[in-house]
Amino acid sequence: MVFVTDIADLVHLVDWMFNEGPPPVVMDAANVDGEDEVDIADLVYLVDYMFNAGPAPVCP
Repeated sequence: MVFVTDIADLVHLVDWMFNEGPPPVVMDAANVDGEDEVDIADLVYLVDYMFNAGPAPVCP
């Protein structure tokens, strides 16, 4: 799976999690930490990747 992550992806995930925005189009792509479900850990993982040179998203 190819990940295209940018600030829009991060904003979309925040909107979905905290503001009842639309869910991610491809839920598997939102599961950036490879765990069982999309949750706050994925959001933290994505912030770390984008702003702290953390590990790249993994395929679930």
